[in-house]
Parts: sequence; structure tokens; C-alpha cells
Amino acid sequence: MTPISVLLIGASGALGKPLLDELVRQKKQFERVAILATPDRVSKFKDLDVEVIAGSLYDPASYRGFSHVISAVGNALMVLQPAMVEAAITAGIQHFYASEWNSDIAQREIYNMRYFRDKQAVRAYLRARAPQTPGFQYTLMVTGIFTEWALDEFYGFEHKALTAKIYGQPGARIGVTSIPDIARYTIDSLRMAFEGQGRTLRVQGWTGKLDDLIAELEIARGVKKNKQG
Repeated sequence: MTPISVLLIGASGALGKPLLDELVRQKKQFERVAILATPDRVSKFKDLDVEVIAGSLYDPASYRGFSHVISAVGNALMVLQPAMVEAAITAGIQHFYASEWNSDIAQREIYNMRYFRDKQAVRAYLRARAPQTPGFQYTLMVTGIFTEWALDEFYGFEHKALTAKIYGQPGARIGVTSIPDIARYTIDSLRMAFEGQGRTLRVQGWTGKLDDLIAELEIARGVKKNKQG
């Protein structure tokens, strides 16, 4: 197998940190592991057991010397990913992981949601750009909702009050995957060769009704939640 050198972007985020932890754990599997940080944030990563590249997301020099880029940028930077892809291609990157890791945004029900607009844009950019760039590939990771976020207060869970206000259709099936599992699946996939220009990897930890997920939480905590619909 061709040696793999990995550059991670967004290493301090909710998923970026677990991805970094997994890269460190599997470090011996790769020729080189590094994170990209702006110069003013380099000191934040000084105690990590990885190389830190100080540079701009849009400068090809930041990407040179790596075969794979994993973008774990958050919502505020999603719109910038096409420019990041272009800089990476200019630098000779062979494989780009877009910041995805969620529900399949190709589903008709959510395709036009504003929240996913910037992700749709980078998907379209990668699909258009890859055929123009021999040797360049990309990966999209579809994992379902993060398990840890599915039970967040944002979605109606009041853990201190032991209540859950359910929105939408409580009986509908949902798919969730834990963040540590997502990180492991992603880093493991770096060594999975494939033919073609792009791939979508679908990994899911659990599928069922939201009521069933609440029941699992009740068992784990030994309490009963008051559900409101």
C-alpha cells in the first residue's frame, strides 16, 4: 500500500478532537500525521503528539507533503470548503474527506434545508472537480445523527427534570452513531483503497424509534422520563 500521510483540519472541534485522538492512537499506521492551525492557534496544540502545521486554509503550501486531508471544520467554515479543496488539489493532495458525518443530505425530505446548503455546495464542487483532476479522490461519510447529540437539550431533552419533549414523528425510525465510533470508522477507512473518483461510506451504530432510544437511556440511568408530544 502507498504510504499515507494525513493532515487534519478542525482538530479542536466536537468531532475534530476525537478524530485527532484516533489518529494519535493509530499513528504507527501512517507515514505522517499532522494538524493544520492558523498561526495564532498553534500554541493551543503544543502538547500534542502530532506535527502542527501553521498556515492558511487557502494556501497550497499548507497542504504540501500530505496525501490525505480530513476536513472537520464546523458550520461557520463549511462554506469555505471548496476553496480548501482547490488549495489541496493545487498542492497535490490525493484524497479529501469533506466535513460531512451526519444524515444523508441527498434525501429528498432534507435536501433543500438551509442548514445543509453549504454541505450540498461542497458535495457538488467535489463531484465536478474530481473528473478534472486525475488521481484525486474524495470521501463523504454518512453516519446518521451523533448519538450524543440526539439526546441533547436542543432536541427537547431536559435531563435534570427528566422530561423529553418530542418533535416531529416520535414513531419514525432514526439512525444514530456515537462520536468515538465515527472517529474510528473514519480513520480506519483511510486505508481502504477504492477505484473511481468519489465514494460515500455509510456507517451506523443503531437504528430504531426515538421512543426506543429514550427507553435505552432510561435503562442506563435507572429513571423514567416524562415524554411530551
